[in-house]
This record gives sequence, structure tokens and C-alpha cells, in this order.
Amino acid sequence: MPSNPDPRVSIVVVGYAPAPLLARCLAVLSEQQARYPDAELLVVAHAEHKGTLLDPVRARFPAIPWIVAPVDHNVARLRGLGIARSRGAVVALLEGDCIPADDWLGRVAQLAPAVALGGAVEPGDFRRGLDWAAYFAEFSQFMAPLPERPAQLPGTNVAYRRAALPDTATLEGEGLYETFLNADLGARAALATDSALVVRHERTWRPADLLATRYHHGRGFGGLRVRGQPPVKRMAYLGLAVLLPFVLVARVLRNVGRRRRLIGRALASLPWIALLSASWSIGEFAGYAAGPGSSLEKWR
Repeated sequence: MPSNPDPRVSIVVVGYAPAPLLARCLAVLSEQQARYPDAELLVVAHAEHKGTLLDPVRARFPAIPWIVAPVDHNVARLRGLGIARSRGAVVALLEGDCIPADDWLGRVAQLAPAVALGGAVEPGDFRRGLDWAAYFAEFSQFMAPLPERPAQLPGTNVAYRRAALPDTATLEGEGLYETFLNADLGARAALATDSALVVRHERTWRPADLLATRYHHGRGFGGLRVRGQPPVKRMAYLGLAVLLPFVLVARVLRNVGRRRRLIGRALASLPWIALLSASWSIGEFAGYAAGPGSSLEKWR
């Protein structure tokens, strides 16, 4: 169904997902949009994902506007491009490997965040310890129940008031790196959460791809964190990074323990959690030492 000419809320789906999973996400959203036609829905994605063309997915949902992004756009720049081309006063971001709950779009359509609001990212029906570890490493702090005043928000299942976001040129040129944006927004106004705003993260991985992804994410984060900083500050971060693998593992266990959920799953996948934490930490160390290199371009 076509979007309202003047939507109050826009949902930007970042098509960083295998084609079948992206199609599942869009099928759910299309069905929900039929009940909320005043919500704008659009997709921003590359022409292919890991060698698989996304044209068949696009053809299956002809009513959804689709922005084909340049091949050099990483996930952050996909987000920025999608937000820049959307029109709603509230913009919600959803990654294509997440399946929204039945009432998701209806809840999003009613949001009025002061600056930003994040929902819960719950696990899919994973069968392998590797996939559970990938989920815990990325999303354990965003499991329900969520704290009312969070320090950080997820990169998916999150809504922003457009007026709180950078200008269009900055979004298109630099993208949206949620960790740094949310830290800046949180310093100006309280971030918020809604544990009833739920998506399920369904992504599964090949070990080599996942380890490489964690390394590049870590290096990109480290490089951006110390960009423009004097050498003495870089050295301080390098020293702290030596302990980072232990900190990351402890953080996952703390997040799970506080929620008193999925503790057995976390313990069973602990070897993979430790390995993923080490991969991220090596990348972050490299980012502090030598900058992001090409890791930001490989976040896709």
C-alpha cells in the first residue's frame, strides 16, 4: 500500500541481511502497514548481499520504495542514506535480519520520543552455540526487560525524533554510527526504552564471516573513538584494550544474569562468546594503534 504523502513516522529497513531473511522481514512489515497506511516504509540496500542479488526480493514487494545504495556504503551509511530520503518526523530503523512482533508497526506509529527510544531485540530460535554467541555479543544489553534510562540503544529497533538527528548532508556523507550518536544525544536528553517494542534477531552465521565481522566492527569502533585524539590518549586506550576480552565476556554474563533469562544458553555458548570477544578486542586494539584502516568499508 502506498505511503501517506505526509507521514508522521518513517520506517527505514536496512537491507543488510540474506535475501530470504530480508523477504521475511518485509512480508511482516507489509502486512502490518496495511493496517497503518500513514506510516512510510522504505528499504535501503545494496544490489546484492554477499553475492546474492536482492532483485527478487525487491520485485516481490513492488509497493515498497527501494533505494539501491552505492557498493561502498557500509551499514552506517545505509542508515544515513535511508534517513535522509525518508520524510517522517519520527524515523525508526530496522535491520533486515530482524523480524518484528505482530504489533510492532502499530507501536512505532504511536511513538513520540524526546530524542531517541529503543526497543527489545530478542533472540530467534537458534540451534547452534555460534549463533547464540553472536546474538549475546551484539544484543545481550538489549534483551527484555530493558532499563528505563539506558546508556546506549541498539542499531536496530530504534526510533529517533528527526529534529535530534544530524542534517541530511551529514547523514548521507558520514552515515549514522549509533554508539557515538546515542552517547551525544544521551548527554543532552534522556534516552528511553520500550520493552514491549520487540523484534527477533534471526541472523545465522558462518564462523569465518562472524569472526571477521567482529574484528572489523571492533577496529572501526576503536579507530573512530580516537579519531583526532592526541597520541597520549591513544596509548591509554591501548593499555585498557589488553583487558578488553575479559571485560566483554563479563559484560555479556552480567547482562544475562540481570535479566535472569537464557543463562544456560549463555553458559553453553561461552567458548564462542570468548572467541568473539577476543576478535573484537584485537580489532579495537588495532583501531587505537593504527586507525580504522579499511574496516569501516567492510561493515556490511
